[in-house]
Amino acid sequence: MRRILCTICLAILMGGCNYIAVTGGQGGPLDSMNFTVEYGSPPPDEIKSKVNPGPGKCDLMLTGGITIIDNAIDLGYFKSTPEMGSFIKFGVEVVPDTGLFANVLGGVTFIHWKAWGGYEDTEIYGMFGGGVTYFVNDKDVCLLTAYDNRRGLTAGVGFRF
Repeated sequence: MRRILCTICLAILMGGCNYIAVTGGQGGPLDSMNFTVEYGSPPPDEIKSKVNPGPGKCDLMLTGGITIIDNAIDLGYFKSTPEMGSFIKFGVEVVPDTGLFANVLGGVTFIHWKAWGGYEDTEIYGMFGGGVTYFVNDKDVCLLTAYDNRRGLTAGVGFRF
């Protein structure tokens, strides 16, 4: 857990982040609870000016995220860690000046397990899905919902600063 918090803090401090969101839900292949932190910033000005030449408008969104899925197993003879991973989410504003973004996401998650007899391995899973982010009144608060193959349905709230 400490490594995840350090990663988030570094991404925010070094990446010039001005967007952070917290989401959660229950679902995925094992119907497990999950928790996710997303962070990001608007694209550089040179990209914004090519996509939307209007002053100060940003109709693209690029965020990263770190997720924990609570599907750990402890049977005595077999133990696994919670599934952890990261993803990148790209969004496009659906209707100009509404703050409503359609998103696609892709990433990877990992589960490390140990079995009786000293066997252990790390399983790697691809993560893909999509969702919607809505900046309420095109301001600083946003509502998010997404669906992907590892977490299932998630929802949360975020803030721009």
